[in-house]
Amino acid sequence: LDGGKKVCHFRLNFVEVIKTGGETKKEYHYLPCVIWDTAAEYICNNFKMGDLIEIKDATARRDMWKTESGEKRSKIVFRINDFAAI
Repeated sequence: LDGGKKVCHFRLNFVEVIKTGGETKKEYHYLPCVIWDTAAEYICNNFKMGDLIEIKDATARRDMWKTESGEKRSKIVFRINDFAAI
């Protein structure tokens, strides 16, 4: 970014196992995440899709914007504050 600030956007995947009756079902979820500065550079240089990461601390934030047609949109994004490689 301007001023040399680093940012890394990625999606964190997790699997939820749901057991009902005698049946087991898996649901896959993807959480949008963002990380800043030297941690962003570290993530981008040392991780690839499918690598495991432990999120130790994160903050949920709502990003809000308007589309070109003026519709309001929003989504929850998790700002990663602390993590560890697994």
